[in-house]
Amino acid sequence: MGKRIELLWDVRPSYIFRLVTSKHKRGISFALLFLLAACNSPPMYNTRAQEYLQKQGVSNDLILRLNDRKPLTESEAAMLEEFGNKWVHLLPGNPVTAVLHLLASNPSISTSMIARLAKSRDEEVRWGVAYNRSAPVEVLLQLRTPGKYSTINEYLARNSSVPTEVLLQMYRNKEASWVEFAMNPNCPVDLMREIAEQGTDMDRTWLAANPNLPPDMIARLAHDPSRGVQHFLAQNRAFKEWKAASGASATGALR
Repeated sequence: MGKRIELLWDVRPSYIFRLVTSKHKRGISFALLFLLAACNSPPMYNTRAQEYLQKQGVSNDLILRLNDRKPLTESEAAMLEEFGNKWVHLLPGNPVTAVLHLLASNPSISTSMIARLAKSRDEEVRWGVAYNRSAPVEVLLQLRTPGKYSTINEYLARNSSVPTEVLLQMYRNKEASWVEFAMNPNCPVDLMREIAEQGTDMDRTWLAANPNLPPDMIARLAHDPSRGVQHFLAQNRAFKEWKAASGASATGALR
């Protein structure tokens, strides 16, 4: 489940949550709805990229590694980038955009390739760079739109390589939604506490999936009434370790 959560961080969590909460009222289990959301989550980069690359004769192994952000060789990355060079103008929905977005977000590509893709005229490609945890900090900061809410800031807010002080600035300036910060493994603890105390069900649900939750936050979320929080927290390794270490004191938490 942890891997599925990681892959879904590339899509809008608000979209997934709307699907879950709206259909849950009809009696469908949360786990099933989460899987349904995973299959239908926009912008469906993986599906679009896979269909295009298969038509180009690219191996399934390479396609899977691209979709899963697994290591690519230098020659493989160069070949994928070349697909984009064949298109002077990438229109919305173009499958090459999906390929380049996934390539730009892959942590194994070179810094020189990251720098090129960061200058792409296609904003969806730049979103991929903003999500890349291996991107140089200076490149990430150049992508930011200070003091303004934007999609690229949402991707940056999830990126654990963005410095803590910048995350704090972005949070206070409302440059991204709370849920994006909640998903960031490097989210400052003070922000976590504020999100847990004042956030919506959706904010707390994605906070529950954060692998770096401190013990006091785990204890709080373990008794949260939200089904979403309970579901995500139960899959979180940090919760499992906390429960094992707490022993009797954790009795009743997420049974």
